[in-house]
Amino acid sequence: MMIFRWAMLLVLLMIDQGTCNSSGMSSTSTKLHNFVIHSSYRRFLLSNGLALTPPMGWNSWNRFGCNVTEKIVKETDPDMLEVGNGGMSKHEYIVHFSIWAISKAPLLIGCDVRNMTKETMEIIGNKEVIAVNQDPLGIQAKKVRMEGDLEVWSGPLTNYRVALLLVNRGWFRTSITAHWDDIGIPVGSIVEARDIWEHKTLKQKFVQNLTATIDSHASRMYVLKPVA
Repeated sequence: MMIFRWAMLLVLLMIDQGTCNSSGMSSTSTKLHNFVIHSSYRRFLLSNGLALTPPMGWNSWNRFGCNVTEKIVKETDPDMLEVGNGGMSKHEYIVHFSIWAISKAPLLIGCDVRNMTKETMEIIGNKEVIAVNQDPLGIQAKKVRMEGDLEVWSGPLTNYRVALLLVNRGWFRTSITAHWDDIGIPVGSIVEARDIWEHKTLKQKFVQNLTATIDSHASRMYVLKPVA
């Protein structure tokens, strides 16, 4: 959390100065800016390549720029990950990691890295899910539909793609449908879907909607790409 506090200090200082342009900063803010960017930059990156972030510590900086407020920071950061800390099933850990990733939240590992299991590493090391979190467009997904315990989350990605997350919080295996008009895809589009937890592109092409059957306390996460 020390890294995040340094990042927040820099954000608040820039807000107080009313600018993100270092040429307009005071001498004190310029020194702090240079210290963080040049001396401490590597501390904002995990050396194993997971969850690479800009110096501010969360990907949505690419979108908000100088318009960062305390409210935005609180909404963007739902705290560190609990994957690997026990108390949840593998399906539940995947739901947890998927929601953090699609929400562009900081992917801060919250478990003891000295004792991580292979299963935990497979979850937090999923490069395709991390790529959604780190997409340069930097726009958070939203929960676009909720029917009881069933949720549909979606958000835009670069190259006209859409990240889609279907979540079943209920106790029974059931199907969830995402409709194009809910998730920002033109209604008549033919769409290719890649399951980024299974690491495979589905053979079927989808029109108007996508339906998946999902286990209790589980999810499916896709990157959708209009092809026609």
